[in-house]
Amino acid sequence: MKEIAIIWERINSLIKECNTTQTAISIQCGLNPRRVQNLSSGNRLPDAIEITKIAAALNTSVEYLVNGIEQNPYKEKYVTLKSEMEKVIKSN
Repeated sequence: MKEIAIIWERINSLIKECNTTQTAISIQCGLNPRRVQNLSSGNRLPDAIEITKIAAALNTSVEYLVNGIEQNPYKEKYVTLKSEMEKVIKSN
């Protein structure tokens, strides 16, 4: 049950970051807002299709919603590039 609550925490956090509402995301996904509200308040897991649509609407991955693992293929490259740039700046 705790894992499901964490999934909903991630979803609701992203909803806030996107400056939108659960109802708006539900409608954008083509889901019944009442269903999403019931899933969220009852700490029940959305089915595979629902969570896929929610992830897409929130511009994230299902893996992030479920496991908290971000899938950004550029993140590692960005961190490396930033580090290298900081070295260059410090040397000048």
